[in-house]
Amino acid sequence: MKRGAKIDGRKQDLVERLEAYARNSNFGSTTTLEKEYAMTVPDSSLYKDINLGSPIPIITERGVAAYLSHNGAKLTTIAKDMYKERYLTHCRFAPGHSNNFFIKSKCQAQMKTQVNYIVDVEIDADGLVSEAQCECAAGMGPTAHCKHVSAVLHGLSVYVSEGGMKTLETCTQTLQQFHAVKRAYGGSPVKAEKLKLPFGDMTVYDPRPVSGRERVNYSSHFFNTWKACPLVSERPVSHLFQPVNMRAVAHDHDYCVETVEDRCLKGLGVVSISSDEQKRLEKVTRGQAGNAQWATERTRRLQSSNFGRVCKLTSRSDITALAKKWTYRQPTCNAPSIKHGQKYEFKALHKFAAATGKKISACGLYVCKTYPFLGASPDAIIEEEGVSQSVVEVKCPFSAKDLPISENNVPYLEKKEGCYKLKKSHDYFYQVQGQMLCVGAQLAYFVVYTFKDLVILEIPKDDDFITSMVEKLQQFFDNHFKLALLETNLYRDFVADEKAEAEQGESE
Repeated sequence: MKRGAKIDGRKQDLVERLEAYARNSNFGSTTTLEKEYAMTVPDSSLYKDINLGSPIPIITERGVAAYLSHNGAKLTTIAKDMYKERYLTHCRFAPGHSNNFFIKSKCQAQMKTQVNYIVDVEIDADGLVSEAQCECAAGMGPTAHCKHVSAVLHGLSVYVSEGGMKTLETCTQTLQQFHAVKRAYGGSPVKAEKLKLPFGDMTVYDPRPVSGRERVNYSSHFFNTWKACPLVSERPVSHLFQPVNMRAVAHDHDYCVETVEDRCLKGLGVVSISSDEQKRLEKVTRGQAGNAQWATERTRRLQSSNFGRVCKLTSRSDITALAKKWTYRQPTCNAPSIKHGQKYEFKALHKFAAATGKKISACGLYVCKTYPFLGASPDAIIEEEGVSQSVVEVKCPFSAKDLPISENNVPYLEKKEGCYKLKKSHDYFYQVQGQMLCVGAQLAYFVVYTFKDLVILEIPKDDDFITSMVEKLQQFFDNHFKLALLETNLYRDFVADEKAEAEQGESE
């Protein structure tokens, strides 16, 4: 109806008035709303409850993290807690086309448990999420990544790994509680001074002189003395003093057997490392990009992905700035090529395992036992009898994602005698050789994956190449990277860092 139109009067007059508005197009322009995206899902009668042995694809936590990170999200603690606290009322599956499976679940709202949202997820045969949607305001498909979708995906990964899923318990699943105590005892305990003991002297020690005890103005005197102190501030007292000059400390105590700088480097674990500490670091850094400890340990060592760049440095390179840059955590890169590699790395590993029959395992950061200032994070490892035998490195070239693999569209490959080889001059060759050095493996599988092709290269360990590479890495560490580590971790300018953090907070 036209805004402000007259609607009173007789019915016949109103009809004539509306017809006149229609003839004169006085209703104004109409806005056509776009239809919201909705997944095409199977009929509800085809869904079955997920029980032990249900034939659903293998969904891992790594695959869930890859889907969420591709959409700029991550598996949060809130989503995990929602699953643990049984916010999922049910979870069912139905087969789809092309070996795909559909998951339908109902998840309670976090703050209003009486409100339920239906979550739909489509999963391909490799266990990767194709699309998802949720009824909540943030759950628009086909790439929904709200906390309800995250909770469902986390529950599916737990089901695959543990063989069971936590859902909301019904009244018949819980034990009867009519015989249990309704309310805990709420009486307050008796104070010690009121206990009637058969013996003992109830004497309280007071260090004040007798003349100063029980004075009426004592509280005011203490309060005024503290408030009048020039050290009183809104900031903690420990923050009011300037940080110690660590350069002066290192200079004054250079007579020690172990200098301050030596103790700092030893504490960072770049001078020597035990086998137990090496295994512990690898274990606590699993998950890699989604693990904060992994990001921290990377700033303390030269990483295999940078070995090629270090070995190719020239006099025109700003070596000092480069070394300092690697001692700080780098911001997340959202380039399309990086996001593409993160999303399809898991699928490439699945294709590799299917093609070779090898059993692969996820891993964290490996620190080289001989050279503790070197580290490597392979995409996967192949273990036999608990010993790492081979490493796996995956590359998903974004520029050739829809093309068959060839020398023209994948520049780091070359064809010799009818077989693809990884160029020894490319940084990726330095990377895989560095991984074998740090892990202690003798063989590396270099996997190149596109939507049209899959190439698997076996690269043996090259001891002569590694010897030459380590010599340059050792020189870079002694002359540049070690100094950058000390500047960042020992001679840190707290005042400048505090100002930088404040400016960054204001800009955000």
